Amino acid sequence: MATAPTIYNYDPATGLFLGTGKADPSPLETDVWLIPAHATLNAPPTGVSVAKLRWDGSAWRQDGETTQIPVNYRISKDAIWRRATDAEAELMEQTLAAQPVRIRRIYEGATHIQSGDELFGLLETAMTALFGPSRAAELLAPG
Repeated sequence: MATAPTIYNYDPATGLFLGTGKADPSPLETDVWLIPAHATLNAPPTGVSVAKLRWDGSAWRQDGETTQIPVNYRISKDAIWRRATDAEAELMEQTLAAQPVRIRRIYEGATHIQSGDELFGLLETAMTALFGPSRAAELLAPG
């Protein structure tokens, strides 16, 4: 089994950096890692005091640094699918079909996804694995 990736935890209300941990292995899939809500695979920048770092939903920011992205936001599921290419949508559909029934039903029943929600963390992790962090952030950006 591969080594567990490092996760970077943040406070759900403020986005402040809380520390690191290791992702848990999926009990259903080999070499798939579960990233909890309020955590990201995106490493904070080096050379900056962690006491001044804050996750804004797509990137680490230093306290006082302006950002257009709120710490906690809602995105319609429709927006995600509209932003995706046909090829990306196919991969997203395959990934969704492989999820446990509970996760699929929650996703299917929702019209919007809150950035601090468990489901958002799962989406962010899956899309990062499929498309890389930059494209995942574009697909899951507010607006």
